[in-house]
Amino acid sequence: VYAGMNMLPEALNQYEEVLQNLTDVNGTSIEATVLYNIAHIKVRQYKYSDALQYHKRALGIRRALKDRQAEAQSLN
Repeated sequence: VYAGMNMLPEALNQYEEVLQNLTDVNGTSIEATVLYNIAHIKVRQYKYSDALQYHKRALGIRRALKDRQAEAQSLN
C-alpha cells in the first residue's frame, strides 16, 4: 500500500522488517517476492545498484526453487 501511495521510505521499511522476520522461510518464494519488491522500490528511488543486488538475490532463489514463472518475472 505504501509503495502505491508513493510513500517509498515507509514501504521499504515494511519490506525490510518482513525480511528480518523471515527466519523459517529463507530461500523460499516469500523471501524472493520481498526481495523483488524491495528492488522495485530501489529503482523508483533511482538506486539502481542496490536494486540490481536485490533482483539478483530474488532471481537466485527463484532459480533454486525452479519457479520458472517467477524467474521470468525477475528477468523481465
